[in-house]
Amino acid sequence: MKTKLIFLFSVLSLAVFAFSFLPQTVSGDEIDYGPMEEYLPSTAEMSAWVEELWFLGTHGRYGYRMPGTLPDLKGTNYVLEKLKEFGLEAAGVKVVVA
Repeated sequence: MKTKLIFLFSVLSLAVFAFSFLPQTVSGDEIDYGPMEEYLPSTAEMSAWVEELWFLGTHGRYGYRMPGTLPDLKGTNYVLEKLKEFGLEAAGVKVVVA
């Protein structure tokens, strides 16, 4: 009898634990991004960035899978330039990209 109760409790606990990791769905404009919302890029803009990075990676034999390859360096430069466009700068860090 105790074994059945322990088993039932374990199954129920596991179910509650598993459902706590399911993503929450929010429809419409219900998400509040706070005061920084105006600075967030649109979905289309982010998709364009991903597509540009993907295009850079297609020109190499291994794509981005090999550090130091031409696509890897081009992708690094791309991200570095985007960060500079946003106004970010390295504080005391020298970034060397070939």
